[in-house]
Amino acid sequence: MLHKFQVWVRGSDLYDISAENERMARKTIKEFFGFKRLPKNTHVCKIPENYYDSMVKNNQSIGIDASNM
Repeated sequence: MLHKFQVWVRGSDLYDISAENERMARKTIKEFFGFKRLPKNTHVCKIPENYYDSMVKNNQSIGIDASNM
C-alpha cells in the first residue's frame, strides 16, 4: 500500500512522493537526484491522503481560490 510523503530537500525544496514507507520515500528522492546521501536538512514526513484538499477548502472558505487565477 502506498502512502503520501512530503520530502523537504535541504529544508526548502518540497517534493510529494508516494511510497510504501519513509525509507522508500528517501530512496526515491536519492535515485531521482542521483544522490549517494540526502543533503543536510532533508526531512520526510507522512501526510494524509486528503492533505491538500483540506487546505483548498480552508482557503476557499476565507475567499482565496487559486482555481480562478
